[in-house]
Amino acid sequence: MRDVYGFYGSSLDVEVAADGAGQIRFLRGQRSRIEVAGRSPNGFTTAALGGRGARRLTLTALGGERADFVVVVPEDVRVRILWPGTRRSEQFGTLSRTATFAWDAIVHHPMIESVRPGSATGTGTTTGTRVALASTPRLVDVRSAHLLDRLTIRVEGEEFSISASVPIVTRTTSQGLSFDAPAGADVTIVVPSDDAFSVALDGIPAIDMRSGDVRVLCESVLSQTLPDGSRWLTLTPVPRGGCSPPAPDGPRGTETVGARRT
Repeated sequence: MRDVYGFYGSSLDVEVAADGAGQIRFLRGQRSRIEVAGRSPNGFTTAALGGRGARRLTLTALGGERADFVVVVPEDVRVRILWPGTRRSEQFGTLSRTATFAWDAIVHHPMIESVRPGSATGTGTTTGTRVALASTPRLVDVRSAHLLDRLTIRVEGEEFSISASVPIVTRTTSQGLSFDAPAGADVTIVVPSDDAFSVALDGIPAIDMRSGDVRVLCESVLSQTLPDGSRWLTLTPVPRGGCSPPAPDGPRGTETVGARRT
């Protein structure tokens, strides 16, 4: 199956309807153009673009044990992926050039292992790591943070999770969780907006969040609010020893995430 659609929006929902396992690979392509390819041995795949404003792409796979899709979207389009059998979703943001997401025929959630609060267990795979917790830890301390390529805190959803582009192992501490940053990795922390939560880099406070208000303690943090209301904080690579405080003429105290800072 191979389809091409004209598309002129800035955001796209991709809904997966499948009775087996599979994966989707997202790529960036031409402006105003979506391309979809799919295959399912011993089954069939279809795609349809519709919904309000023609901004929902439905991928269907039936009859086979596994389905594989490739979806090419314009560079400036943000994608939300909706998984079969669950209300949870994933994001393919405009800063990403490519990403692969997988779903399981039984669990119905891409590469996630739910663990009890206080457990240090994560799911390591060849495509990365994702750890989901039933409750949000008070603190996540990123050790050797200067080795990271990028650290993103996404204030959205209803479940706390940590994901990385390579396998990582989390450890419990008296205050929450800690992990060693792999060299060149992208790490994303998703935290519900109403939870109290802090991030430290090598033990040095960087971000403190309470009820959606964020106190930024690092000069290298970029804050932005997306069209759907979710809030993203992106930390560029930081120097060895942690982050530096904001400049004297920069924002101080508590700010509501949403103003873009450079």
